[in-house]
Amino acid sequence: TPVTHKIAANLIEKGASHAEICRNLFECKTKTALAAEAFAMANVSYCCGGKISYVKITGADKQAHGFEDEDTYDVINVIRRVDGVKVHTGYDLSYEIMFNGYKPVDVVVERDGREYLIPQVVFPSGVEDGIELGSMDFYVLAGESTLGNVLKTTWYRSLSSIKMVFDSIGGIISGRFTLASMSGPIGVSSAVADVASQPMAFWNILYLFALIAMNLGVMNMLPIPALDGGRVFFRIIEILRFGKPGNPRFEATVHGVGMTLLLMATVLIAFKDMFQLF
Repeated sequence: TPVTHKIAANLIEKGASHAEICRNLFECKTKTALAAEAFAMANVSYCCGGKISYVKITGADKQAHGFEDEDTYDVINVIRRVDGVKVHTGYDLSYEIMFNGYKPVDVVVERDGREYLIPQVVFPSGVEDGIELGSMDFYVLAGESTLGNVLKTTWYRSLSSIKMVFDSIGGIISGRFTLASMSGPIGVSSAVADVASQPMAFWNILYLFALIAMNLGVMNMLPIPALDGGRVFFRIIEILRFGKPGNPRFEATVHGVGMTLLLMATVLIAFKDMFQLF
């Protein structure tokens, strides 16, 4: 930043050796950092006819060799796309690996302004509440905290949260998610209480409320009977029929059946949440 350069200029004016500072900051490394680089060089893998080289250092590798997180910073690539889904923020990357990384996925990395495909990358995985999830076994360096970056991150994180709703619906339809992974008002209250007991509780609760609001908004606009989306669906059909209204009794019956099913699902999930509390 400009402030950093001014501080550096003042240090040089006062006799500080910029060459020595540069060497201490960027050229001097700990023994474990050198060991991490040696490990990375010894475990380079190649793909795409040798055009792409990549290195994977897992949490187990770090524990076995005594590497710290900062020891591996120089071997991290910027990952741009996971299994066909373009990611824009570290949150996007973490979520896509969690949701899709339980199986081998294709990853696109950016290097020197060019994108390269690394096929069938295997991430660590585990089972939580009966759901197999991937785990991101590396760290992403934070970008500069500017107004533009904050607004960009906010926009893409909101889109990612909305995408999460559709991914969850797809998981329920495919059978990946079961009743045990669903929550109603009781389960949400329990989640809020858990978040409130964690560090930075205020900001985490605000984010959770925003996430709940986006979930409710998206769900409400889906073409489900009894919800606003279901009524919009009937209005679209009416428009496609050149303004000819449908049978109001049929529409009322559809919405009534939909409301009954929604209430039954709400009661079922509420009982499940209560059993999990005790």
